[in-house]
Amino acid sequence: MKISINKKYLIRTAAIIMVLLAAGSLDLSSHGQSREKSPAPPKFALLVGINRYQSKTINSLRGTHNDVRLMKGLLREYGFREDLKAAGSGDSCGIQTAASPLKTLCSEEATRKGILDAFDRHLIENARRFQAENKSAPNRGAAIVFYYSGHGSTLPDDNGDEPDGLDETLVPSDSDDRGSRDIRDDELAERLERLRKYTTNITFIVDSCFSGTITRGGGQRSVPREFGKTRRGEFLPPRLNDGLLEATDYVAVSASLPNEKSQEDYFTDPVTRKDQLNGAMTYFLVNLLRQYPDSTYREIINRVRNAVVSLGKDQTPQAEGDLDRTVFGSAGQREKVPIFPVCNKQKGKMVCSEVIEKEGGRIHRIALKVGRMIGARTGGAIAVYSPQAKDLTGEALMIGGGTIIGATEFASEAEVVLTDKAIRDFPENAKIVIASPNFTDEKRIVALDLTGDLTSRGAAAAPEKDPGVIKIRELEKSLRASDYLRPLETSGLLGQFDQKSAVARDWDVAVVRATYRDFLLGNRQPPEANAPEKNEQGYFLTDRSGMPLYNFWISADEPGLADALKEALERHVRLENLRSLANETSGIGEKLKVELVRLKDFEVLDEDAPACRPTPVDDLQIQKDNSRALQLRAGDKYYLRISNRTGRDLFIYIYSLAADGKINLLYPPENADEVLKNAQSVNTFGANGCRVFYIAPEDLVFGKETIKLIASTESFPAGMLTSPAIAEALGARTGSPLIKILKQAATNRRGANVYGAQTADWGTVNFDFEIVG
Repeated sequence: MKISINKKYLIRTAAIIMVLLAAGSLDLSSHGQSREKSPAPPKFALLVGINRYQSKTINSLRGTHNDVRLMKGLLREYGFREDLKAAGSGDSCGIQTAASPLKTLCSEEATRKGILDAFDRHLIENARRFQAENKSAPNRGAAIVFYYSGHGSTLPDDNGDEPDGLDETLVPSDSDDRGSRDIRDDELAERLERLRKYTTNITFIVDSCFSGTITRGGGQRSVPREFGKTRRGEFLPPRLNDGLLEATDYVAVSASLPNEKSQEDYFTDPVTRKDQLNGAMTYFLVNLLRQYPDSTYREIINRVRNAVVSLGKDQTPQAEGDLDRTVFGSAGQREKVPIFPVCNKQKGKMVCSEVIEKEGGRIHRIALKVGRMIGARTGGAIAVYSPQAKDLTGEALMIGGGTIIGATEFASEAEVVLTDKAIRDFPENAKIVIASPNFTDEKRIVALDLTGDLTSRGAAAAPEKDPGVIKIRELEKSLRASDYLRPLETSGLLGQFDQKSAVARDWDVAVVRATYRDFLLGNRQPPEANAPEKNEQGYFLTDRSGMPLYNFWISADEPGLADALKEALERHVRLENLRSLANETSGIGEKLKVELVRLKDFEVLDEDAPACRPTPVDDLQIQKDNSRALQLRAGDKYYLRISNRTGRDLFIYIYSLAADGKINLLYPPENADEVLKNAQSVNTFGANGCRVFYIAPEDLVFGKETIKLIASTESFPAGMLTSPAIAEALGARTGSPLIKILKQAATNRRGANVYGAQTADWGTVNFDFEIVG
């Protein structure tokens, strides 16, 4: 895999994580002396958390010190040592000795100079010293971790290497409105290159956001910058960066895509059981690694992403690089950590379930000591394995499946059907895996803006007489019957997005009353040729970032306003449900390798039976990228390469969840079933077709897109996800758990609990990127 050498995937992706397992080497003396093991590579960490900023114009934060404490605890479990001056210090950051391998800089200490000097002296110099003293190669070097939690921002790109024309920055505690003391991603990229001379055991973790307009639940972790005439959403002219760097020696994990928000919210501390503010990515990364300590990066980022998305957070955690390496190189056999049922002794024997006789069979209601914290969400599917099962994927030792019917932070209940009717009592040591935390019973909350005429200030502005508000009331009434949406009355939403202080938002998606001028200020798209007048009033959709979704705008005078908004909201639900669809039990998604390959151009060799080749080969600009955190521009061309390492033959379906809100089928062609054999690969570009995907300027909508790959041992009608009518027409064809779930996603109508939805016969892969212009 190749990435930009300058920093394209360093700070912009919000994290770089890479710690390799350093195996001890042996020296054998030529004089027959005893063997001696080389010194174990030391581990050094620098953790930065900034709650307080010197500038009065930069909002204070409240959760970054808590993030530092969580990350310190995790790193200690992985062998990073902290020496405190005051034993048992209760401060989240602590005061370390001069020789402490793990150091912190918090708030006032975390100035620009303080951060860069500590990086140079504590991380680079210690890595250099260990290599010099032990004459070790970089892959035997010290393990290095840099962690940052605080504000992020953007500044105009100063060397033309950013597709969106913006450098991402960290905001030290002594920074200002102009960003004159911000730390650019270029500066951290340069330090990464210096570190790589001495070690390849490098970890960068940055829990921050970089769009400049993004708020987090407990406060803003983003600092807006003014770039002359450049306003939010109006990007500077991008330039291509041809400097490519092999990235097989580390893994990058990001809190979000470049223009998304990374959120801070109240979470329950698993030790103290008290609520505290934490960054969502940090919280789930730490706690899910404790639940699954021997995960690969591919596995853990999927779990973190699902946990963040299932809580309604508008951010998309990412990973790039060697995703099949075990996280932090932890030793030992890697296997999933199972969940066990809660059992009680009754009349001399252990009872693990309440048996309920229902129509169609015997149901076991069980209690689990896991909850929302690790993705046990109401409506999610679980798989039940035999106590003897070691590989908690597949169906060989699966003895049942069920659905979670209720969950708190640390506990849940589920109803399970055992497939072996001979098993009367639920096994005490049965191993349980959360198969999919998605398609929950918790509806997405829609805030409906009941603000009246924005230009009037007298009696004429009464909302109940405003034509737009009357139509919004109609929309509210129709949404009450929705399976996935719940309306919430509110007003004045536009003003909330202009406030510098954090605003608590108890909704997931909003219908905002605004003028077309307001819409343009937040929208990333250029105005249309026949755009409305700037003072025309209407509505747009947004998530908690305040940025308009899908380039959708509708006039308040439009007769079909209510129907158009309902259709847009339902499309939003379909998109997000499909984006979050996952199956933890199959292992299929983890064993499929998916690469996005960008190319400069191609030629069609045969129009009748399409065959293609890149041309001219000498000028081919190609980039294989499995980072899932890249940016594409108008005019870019790419194709996909999928390698099947699952041990079974699969039907492959690839969809684009586009920034304009549409779901498009990319592969295979309509009405075609194409099987990808085990141990084989397929290119969507090649002799069997010209499936090159093109970012067409005339259809351009900036924002997040997801390529969703669904792999299954059975075929299904590929068009059912692009057309709800096709899904509806399936009628009684609901025998497959996968088809049941996909039908629910396509029609926005919830069916009965899908027992067995955890079947091991299907899996998914997400590939996220941004369209930047």
